[in-house]
Amino acid sequence: MANPDRAGERYRVDYALVEGRGYVADGKSVEMWARFDDVGYLWLDVVSVGTTQPKESYPVGGETSAVQRIDPILFI
Repeated sequence: MANPDRAGERYRVDYALVEGRGYVADGKSVEMWARFDDVGYLWLDVVSVGTTQPKESYPVGGETSAVQRIDPILFI
C-alpha cells in the first residue's frame, strides 16, 4: 500500500533484518536508509558511506517484502 503523502521522505536506519540476515549500519562503511519512493512505497536502501547510490534496495511491506524488521521504527 502506497503512502503518497510521504513520497520523497528518507530516514536513517540503524538495524534491519532482511531475508533472515541482520544488517547493522556502522557509519564507517555502510549506511541504511528507509526511503519512500516517488509514489509513496517504502524501500530499505543499503548504501556505502560517502555515496548516494544504493548497493542494494529491498521493498518493505506487501507480498514482495524481504524485510522483516527495521530499527528504529519511525513510520506507518
